[in-house]
Amino acid sequence: MSGPQCQYSTANTVTVSTSRGIQSAKGGSEVTVEGQHATRSEFAKGQGCVMDVQLADNDPQQLFSVAMVFGPDAVAKFGDKACDLAEKVAAKVIQSLPG
Repeated sequence: MSGPQCQYSTANTVTVSTSRGIQSAKGGSEVTVEGQHATRSEFAKGQGCVMDVQLADNDPQQLFSVAMVFGPDAVAKFGDKACDLAEKVAAKVIQSLPG
């Protein structure tokens, strides 16, 4: 297998397959990114993060999702930054949306 793969099973639940085995989803939390409502799920011991972003708190429509997965060696080198980086990516996407 070449690199990690994300497999979406249900909303806010992700399974990550890496060359070192399968890690399953762990806790989630609610965050705000650039004024948008988002749900953040961390998994695989800091190796990954999924952010589900909505237009607003009162709008159930899913705007988009960002998933970032890093290998164990990357986490060992720079720490648990997957969700921090995923938030930055989500913020850039939101800023780039038309309208």
